[in-house]
Amino acid sequence: MYEREIKELQCKLLTTTAECDTIKSAFQALIGVLKLLEDTDHYCLQESTSKRVQLSKDKYPGLHFQVWSDYDSFAMSPEAQSMDCGKAPWLEQANGNLITANQLRPICASLQHAWAELVQCKLAPQTWTKISTMVKSLVYKIMVKEHPLLGLNKDGFKLEMLCVNNYSGWCKNHLTLDGEWKEPSHKTEPKEEPKLEYTDIVSPLAMKGNKCESNPKLV
Repeated sequence: MYEREIKELQCKLLTTTAECDTIKSAFQALIGVLKLLEDTDHYCLQESTSKRVQLSKDKYPGLHFQVWSDYDSFAMSPEAQSMDCGKAPWLEQANGNLITANQLRPICASLQHAWAELVQCKLAPQTWTKISTMVKSLVYKIMVKEHPLLGLNKDGFKLEMLCVNNYSGWCKNHLTLDGEWKEPSHKTEPKEEPKLEYTDIVSPLAMKGNKCESNPKLV
């Protein structure tokens, strides 16, 4: 009576096990390519990356945006709308100074490199909102390791905003609907590589009168 159900469950188990092994192999390959620590483990990655910089007023007295709501309040203030805050006004140095365009460029380059490695390992989603928690946590670990200022927040919103505002455009320019690299076209002029810092990143003026629908968290 139950033989058929047992066989179906066994088939599902084999399929799930195979998928899990594929993801684990891709994960380990990605760690190797990006030269992360050998003790990086996909089971404990979320827990380890959640231990972000412990912010305190004594250690970072000049830091303005420790959580998303800090930036949200600033973005809609009269002060913000009279200032030139740059292309990513939520990113700041440890002393609270805004980062410059020259400081932003290597951050954008590192982020695009991380996305490219996700494509190579078959882990890249079509939209950033569909990325798995594990992979998102891995990207966080990679980026904060290379650019510690991205970790100067309690909820991960600084890196999340860069990804949310730019991943879809990058994906559209470089990937097919199946998540594969697009074939180069010889019939048209090649597109200039989009500069991440000049895309539709949220600015204080753009946020005037708009409330954030949710509090974006990395993990």
